[in-house]
Amino acid sequence: MAKKPVKITRTAPAKREPEGRAQKAEAPVSASNVAVRPAVIVVGADKGGVGKTTIARAILDFLSLNDIHARAFDTETPRGTLHRFHPDETMIVDLTEPADQMKIIDTYVADANYFMVKSHVNDTTFFEWDPQTHEKYFEDVVTSGEITIPKLSELAYEQVELSGTPFSTFIANQDAQGQPAEHSFVLRGYVRTWLARVADEFERVGLLEIVGDKRR
Repeated sequence: MAKKPVKITRTAPAKREPEGRAQKAEAPVSASNVAVRPAVIVVGADKGGVGKTTIARAILDFLSLNDIHARAFDTETPRGTLHRFHPDETMIVDLTEPADQMKIIDTYVADANYFMVKSHVNDTTFFEWDPQTHEKYFEDVVTSGEITIPKLSELAYEQVELSGTPFSTFIANQDAQGQPAEHSFVLRGYVRTWLARVADEFERVGLLEIVGDKRR
């Protein structure tokens, strides 16, 4: 059984009080005699290789480091790349199967927040759409802002991939079973800095507040 992400220490802005993948991460909350709605985060794109799984992994680490328990649906069936790194939190689903569709769609909420995410993890290049094309593509979507995922060193990214662990567990120099590992100190530093910058982006757009509002 893979160990859950290990908390890391970093200098960061004051932690906001909470009031969580497509890949989807859902952050349920329990409270006696209170009806709550799950907060659902959907990470998606209309093409492969743009960093959807990486962003979903970063979100799960971010939520875990902020003491928000989440579960995830991995739609990359049957492979389940997200499931490889977060097996305890992730369920692989097949969107062509009605039963799996229900598991996800039944958790949707109407008052969604949409963010445009630019992932530079793999040196993706972006183009600017002309206003008419952009308007047509997003005619039914009102975006809440833009999130930029910075580039991570190719060697560091490759070593995290080979370790098969959450980013925070790699930083803590542990393997998937929670045992001491021998990851490079330098590469762990690269990953630590990258994950901190990603967390800053999530905090900038108020992700914790959004999750908190949805959980009330």
